[in-house]
Amino acid sequence: MYTIEKHKKEYLEYELKDLNYDSSIKIIPELGGIVSSFNIKGEELIYFNSERLLAGDLTMAGGNPVLFPISGTLTNGSYKIDGQQYNIQGHGFAREMPWEVIETKEGNYGSIALELRYNEHTLEVYPFKFHLIFTYVLDGNSLYINQEYINEGEKDMPFYSGFHPYFMVGDKKQLKFNIDADKYVDCSDEYADYYKSEVKKYTGKIDFDLPVDFVFPLNEKATMSYSMEDLDKEYKMLIEAAEEFKFLVLWTIQGENFVCVEPWMTAPDAFNIKKGLCVVKPGGSINTWVKYEGQLLMGLESCK
Repeated sequence: MYTIEKHKKEYLEYELKDLNYDSSIKIIPELGGIVSSFNIKGEELIYFNSERLLAGDLTMAGGNPVLFPISGTLTNGSYKIDGQQYNIQGHGFAREMPWEVIETKEGNYGSIALELRYNEHTLEVYPFKFHLIFTYVLDGNSLYINQEYINEGEKDMPFYSGFHPYFMVGDKKQLKFNIDADKYVDCSDEYADYYKSEVKKYTGKIDFDLPVDFVFPLNEKATMSYSMEDLDKEYKMLIEAAEEFKFLVLWTIQGENFVCVEPWMTAPDAFNIKKGLCVVKPGGSINTWVKYEGQLLMGLESCK
Protein backbone atom coordinates (compact mmCIF):
# COMPACT_ATOMS: atom_id res chain seq x y z
CA MET A 1 0.00 0.00 0.00
CA TYR A 2 1.39 3.37 -1.06
CA THR A 3 0.46 6.86 0.10
CA ILE A 4 1.55 10.36 -0.91
CA GLU A 5 1.63 13.27 1.52
CA LYS A 6 2.45 16.93 0.90
CA HIS A 7 4.40 18.97 3.45
CA LYS A 8 4.69 22.75 3.16
CA LYS A 9 7.86 24.23 4.65
CA GLU A 10 9.92 26.88 2.92
CA TYR A 11 8.99 24.75 -0.10
CA LEU A 12 6.42 22.09 -1.02
CA GLU A 13 7.67 18.58 -0.38
CA TYR A 14 6.09 15.36 -1.65
CA GLU A 15 6.54 12.21 0.42
CA LEU A 16 5.83 8.82 -1.14
CA LYS A 17 5.55 5.94 1.35
CA ASP A 18 5.46 2.16 0.97
CA LEU A 19 3.48 1.29 4.10
CA ASN A 20 3.93 -2.45 3.70
CA TYR A 21 7.69 -2.16 3.60
CA ASP A 22 8.19 0.92 5.80
CA SER A 23 10.16 2.84 3.19
CA SER A 24 9.77 6.33 1.75
CA ILE A 25 11.20 9.00 -0.52
CA LYS A 26 10.80 12.78 -0.45
CA ILE A 27 10.95 15.06 -3.48
CA ILE A 28 11.06 18.87 -3.65
CA PRO A 29 9.86 19.86 -7.15
CA GLU A 30 10.65 23.58 -6.94
CA LEU A 31 14.26 22.93 -5.83
CA GLY A 32 15.49 21.14 -8.93
CA GLY A 33 13.06 18.24 -8.49
CA ILE A 34 15.55 16.93 -5.95
CA VAL A 35 15.13 13.69 -4.00
CA SER A 36 15.85 14.85 -0.46
CA SER A 37 15.25 11.57 1.39
CA PHE A 38 15.38 7.81 0.83
CA ASN A 39 14.43 6.08 4.07
CA ILE A 40 14.19 2.35 4.75
CA LYS A 41 12.79 1.07 8.04
CA GLY A 42 13.77 4.28 9.81
CA GLU A 43 17.29 4.41 8.34
CA GLU A 44 18.00 7.54 6.27
CA LEU A 45 20.32 6.75 3.36
CA ILE A 46 20.48 10.20 1.72
CA TYR A 47 22.44 13.13 3.09
CA PHE A 48 20.51 16.38 2.70
CA ASN A 49 20.98 19.86 4.17
CA SER A 50 18.08 22.13 3.19
CA GLU A 51 19.72 25.23 4.70
CA ARG A 52 22.72 24.85 2.43
CA LEU A 53 20.49 24.31 -0.59
CA LEU A 54 18.35 27.37 0.10
CA ALA A 55 21.54 29.38 0.55
CA GLY A 56 22.63 28.32 -2.93
CA ASP A 57 25.43 26.01 -1.80
CA LEU A 58 24.73 23.22 -4.29
CA THR A 59 28.07 21.52 -3.69
CA MET A 60 27.28 20.78 -0.07
CA ALA A 61 23.48 20.54 -0.05
CA GLY A 62 23.20 16.84 -0.84
CA GLY A 63 20.13 14.97 -2.04
CA ASN A 64 20.08 13.49 -5.53
CA PRO A 65 20.57 16.37 -7.99
CA VAL A 66 19.73 15.86 -11.67
CA LEU A 67 22.64 16.67 -13.99
CA PHE A 68 21.41 17.96 -17.36
CA PRO A 69 22.25 18.73 -20.12
CA ILE A 70 25.82 17.99 -19.01
CA SER A 71 27.57 16.12 -16.22
CA GLY A 72 30.74 17.68 -14.89
CA THR A 73 32.38 20.83 -16.22
CA LEU A 74 33.41 22.17 -19.60
CA THR A 75 36.81 23.54 -20.59
CA ASN A 76 36.58 27.28 -19.89
CA GLY A 77 32.90 26.73 -19.09
CA SER A 78 31.92 26.85 -22.76
CA TYR A 79 31.23 24.79 -25.88
CA LYS A 80 30.26 25.39 -29.50
CA ILE A 81 27.21 24.30 -31.47
CA ASP A 82 27.09 25.10 -35.21
CA GLY A 83 29.98 27.50 -34.74
CA GLN A 84 28.32 29.50 -31.96
CA GLN A 85 29.76 29.56 -28.45
CA TYR A 86 27.59 28.90 -25.39
CA ASN A 87 28.51 29.17 -21.72
CA ILE A 88 27.04 26.76 -19.21
CA GLN A 89 27.85 26.02 -15.58
CA GLY A 90 29.09 22.69 -14.27
CA HIS A 91 26.45 19.93 -14.15
CA GLY A 92 24.03 22.06 -16.17
CA PHE A 93 20.91 23.90 -15.06
CA ALA A 94 18.27 21.23 -14.30
CA ARG A 95 19.26 20.98 -10.63
CA GLU A 96 18.49 24.70 -10.13
CA MET A 97 15.20 24.94 -11.98
CA PRO A 98 11.69 24.31 -10.63
CA TRP A 99 10.15 21.08 -11.89
CA GLU A 100 6.42 20.45 -12.16
CA VAL A 101 4.61 17.40 -10.78
CA ILE A 102 2.45 16.01 -13.59
CA GLU A 103 1.22 12.74 -12.11
CA THR A 104 1.11 10.90 -8.79
CA LYS A 105 0.01 7.33 -8.13
CA GLU A 106 -0.80 5.73 -4.80
CA GLY A 107 -2.65 2.65 -3.62
CA ASN A 108 -1.23 -0.60 -5.00
CA TYR A 109 1.50 1.26 -6.91
CA GLY A 110 3.48 4.33 -5.88
CA SER A 111 5.14 6.89 -8.13
CA ILE A 112 5.66 10.61 -8.70
CA ALA A 113 6.26 11.98 -12.20
CA LEU A 114 7.86 15.40 -12.82
CA GLU A 115 8.65 17.35 -15.95
CA LEU A 116 11.01 20.10 -17.00
CA ARG A 117 10.76 22.06 -20.26
CA TYR A 118 12.98 24.47 -22.14
CA ASN A 119 12.39 28.21 -21.86
CA GLU A 120 13.95 31.40 -23.19
CA HIS A 121 16.66 31.32 -20.52
CA THR A 122 17.74 27.71 -21.18
CA LEU A 123 17.86 28.41 -24.92
CA GLU A 124 20.50 31.06 -24.24
CA VAL A 125 22.94 28.44 -22.89
CA TYR A 126 21.57 25.25 -24.50
CA PRO A 127 19.89 25.90 -27.87
CA PHE A 128 17.56 22.90 -27.86
CA LYS A 129 13.85 22.49 -27.14
CA PHE A 130 14.01 19.74 -24.57
CA HIS A 131 11.23 18.16 -22.53
CA LEU A 132 12.19 15.91 -19.62
CA ILE A 133 9.84 13.52 -17.83
CA PHE A 134 11.28 11.74 -14.78
CA THR A 135 9.15 9.19 -12.93
CA TYR A 136 10.27 8.20 -9.44
CA VAL A 137 8.96 4.74 -8.48
CA LEU A 138 9.27 3.35 -4.94
CA ASP A 139 9.22 -0.44 -4.64
CA GLY A 140 10.12 -1.66 -1.16
CA ASN A 141 13.82 -1.00 -0.70
CA SER A 142 14.32 0.21 -4.28
CA LEU A 143 13.97 3.61 -5.92
CA TYR A 144 13.67 3.61 -9.70
CA ILE A 145 14.23 6.79 -11.71
CA ASN A 146 12.67 6.29 -15.15
CA GLN A 147 13.70 9.04 -17.54
CA GLU A 148 12.40 10.27 -20.87
CA TYR A 149 14.43 12.84 -22.81
CA ILE A 150 12.26 14.37 -25.54
CA ASN A 151 13.35 16.59 -28.41
CA GLU A 152 10.62 19.05 -29.40
CA GLY A 153 12.89 20.95 -31.78
CA GLU A 154 13.83 20.68 -35.45
CA LYS A 155 17.46 19.58 -35.07
CA ASP A 156 19.37 16.78 -33.34
CA MET A 157 19.60 17.31 -29.58
CA PRO A 158 22.86 16.17 -27.91
CA PHE A 159 23.17 15.79 -24.14
CA TYR A 160 24.87 13.70 -21.46
CA SER A 161 22.94 13.39 -18.25
CA GLY A 162 23.70 11.97 -14.82
CA PHE A 163 22.86 11.96 -11.13
CA HIS A 164 24.81 13.14 -8.09
CA PRO A 165 23.43 11.15 -5.10
CA TYR A 166 24.88 11.99 -1.69
CA PHE A 167 24.77 8.83 0.44
CA MET A 168 25.02 9.03 4.22
CA VAL A 169 28.12 7.28 5.59
CA GLY A 170 29.85 6.74 8.91
CA ASP A 171 33.55 5.94 9.15
CA LYS A 172 34.79 6.15 5.55
CA LYS A 173 37.56 3.67 6.33
CA GLN A 174 34.83 1.05 6.77
CA LEU A 175 33.44 1.51 3.26
CA LYS A 176 33.73 -1.26 0.69
CA PHE A 177 33.11 -0.82 -3.03
CA ASN A 178 32.31 -3.29 -5.76
CA ILE A 179 32.98 -1.48 -9.04
CA ASP A 180 33.22 -3.27 -12.38
CA ALA A 181 36.05 -1.14 -13.72
CA ASP A 182 39.73 -1.74 -14.40
CA LYS A 183 40.89 1.86 -14.38
CA TYR A 184 40.02 5.39 -13.29
CA VAL A 185 41.15 8.98 -13.66
CA ASP A 186 41.89 11.07 -10.58
CA CYS A 187 40.21 14.46 -11.12
CA SER A 188 40.67 15.71 -7.55
CA ASP A 189 42.92 18.48 -8.82
CA GLU A 190 40.68 21.47 -9.61
CA TYR A 191 42.39 21.87 -12.98
CA ALA A 192 42.47 18.20 -13.93
CA ASP A 193 41.56 17.35 -17.52
CA TYR A 194 40.01 13.89 -17.77
CA TYR A 195 41.38 13.27 -21.25
CA LYS A 196 44.90 14.44 -20.42
CA SER A 197 45.25 13.07 -16.88
CA GLU A 198 47.02 9.85 -15.99
CA VAL A 199 44.88 6.74 -16.20
CA LYS A 200 45.37 4.68 -13.03
CA LYS A 201 44.73 1.00 -12.39
CA TYR A 202 41.82 0.35 -10.05
CA THR A 203 42.79 -2.07 -7.27
CA GLY A 204 39.50 -2.02 -5.38
CA LYS A 205 40.86 0.21 -2.61
CA ILE A 206 40.00 3.88 -1.97
CA ASP A 207 42.16 6.01 0.34
CA PHE A 208 39.82 8.55 1.95
CA ASP A 209 42.71 10.28 3.69
CA LEU A 210 43.37 11.86 0.28
CA PRO A 211 41.02 13.93 -1.91
CA VAL A 212 38.59 11.70 -3.80
CA ASP A 213 37.16 12.73 -7.17
CA PHE A 214 37.55 9.66 -9.35
CA VAL A 215 36.01 9.00 -12.76
CA PHE A 216 35.59 5.32 -13.67
CA PRO A 217 34.81 4.16 -17.22
CA LEU A 218 32.76 1.03 -16.49
CA ASN A 219 33.21 -2.28 -18.27
CA GLU A 220 30.32 -2.18 -20.72
CA LYS A 221 27.36 -4.52 -20.45
CA ALA A 222 23.57 -4.35 -20.77
CA THR A 223 23.06 -3.25 -17.16
CA MET A 224 25.71 -1.21 -15.36
CA SER A 225 25.94 -2.03 -11.66
CA TYR A 226 28.13 -1.25 -8.66
CA SER A 227 27.74 -0.98 -4.90
CA MET A 228 28.95 0.69 -1.72
CA GLU A 229 28.82 -1.16 1.60
CA ASP A 230 29.07 0.81 4.84
CA LEU A 231 30.12 -1.54 7.66
CA ASP A 232 29.85 1.31 10.18
CA LYS A 233 26.25 2.30 9.42
CA GLU A 234 25.47 -1.30 8.43
CA TYR A 235 23.87 -0.84 5.06
CA LYS A 236 24.66 -1.47 1.42
CA MET A 237 23.68 0.67 -1.56
CA LEU A 238 23.43 -1.10 -4.89
CA ILE A 239 23.18 1.08 -7.99
CA GLU A 240 22.03 -0.31 -11.32
CA ALA A 241 21.52 1.63 -14.53
CA ALA A 242 20.73 1.14 -18.19
CA GLU A 243 23.55 0.90 -20.70
CA GLU A 244 23.47 4.65 -21.41
CA PHE A 245 25.17 5.26 -18.04
CA LYS A 246 28.66 4.11 -18.92
CA PHE A 247 30.59 6.01 -16.21
CA LEU A 248 30.74 6.16 -12.42
CA VAL A 249 32.06 9.15 -10.48
CA LEU A 250 33.12 8.74 -6.86
CA TRP A 251 33.41 12.01 -4.94
CA THR A 252 33.47 13.24 -1.36
CA ILE A 253 34.86 16.00 0.83
CA GLN A 254 37.05 15.27 3.81
CA GLY A 255 35.28 15.81 7.13
CA GLU A 256 31.78 15.43 5.64
CA ASN A 257 29.56 12.40 6.34
CA PHE A 258 28.60 11.66 2.75
CA VAL A 259 30.02 9.92 -0.30
CA CYS A 260 28.64 10.56 -3.77
CA VAL A 261 28.40 7.49 -6.01
CA GLU A 262 27.28 9.02 -9.29
CA PRO A 263 25.94 7.37 -12.45
CA TRP A 264 26.98 9.42 -15.50
CA MET A 265 26.41 8.79 -19.19
CA THR A 266 29.93 9.78 -20.22
CA ALA A 267 33.07 11.58 -19.08
CA PRO A 268 33.37 15.34 -18.44
CA ASP A 269 33.68 17.88 -21.28
CA ALA A 270 31.91 15.64 -23.80
CA PHE A 271 30.42 18.63 -25.65
CA ASN A 272 33.93 19.73 -26.58
CA ILE A 273 35.46 16.30 -27.08
CA LYS A 274 32.41 15.12 -29.08
CA LYS A 275 32.60 11.70 -27.47
CA GLY A 276 29.94 9.67 -25.66
CA LEU A 277 27.04 12.03 -26.37
CA CYS A 278 23.43 10.87 -26.41
CA VAL A 279 21.58 12.35 -29.38
CA VAL A 280 17.80 12.63 -29.73
CA LYS A 281 16.36 13.07 -33.21
CA PRO A 282 13.77 15.83 -33.85
CA GLY A 283 10.42 14.69 -32.48
CA GLY A 284 12.04 11.66 -30.89
CA SER A 285 12.93 10.58 -27.36
CA ILE A 286 15.34 8.45 -25.36
CA ASN A 287 14.05 6.36 -22.45
CA THR A 288 16.39 5.08 -19.78
CA TRP A 289 16.56 4.32 -16.05
CA VAL A 290 18.60 4.25 -12.85
CA LYS A 291 17.88 2.22 -9.73
CA TYR A 292 19.05 2.69 -6.12
CA GLU A 293 18.55 -0.35 -3.89
CA GLY A 294 19.25 -0.04 -0.16
CA GLN A 295 19.96 -3.14 1.87
CA LEU A 296 20.10 -2.98 5.66
CA LEU A 297 22.68 -5.27 7.20
CA MET A 298 21.80 -4.90 10.90
CA GLY A 299 21.37 -8.28 12.52
CA LEU A 300 22.26 -9.86 9.18
CA GLU A 301 18.89 -8.67 7.87
CA SER A 302 18.68 -7.79 4.20
CA CYS A 303 15.94 -5.59 2.86
CA LYS A 304 15.11 -8.26 0.32
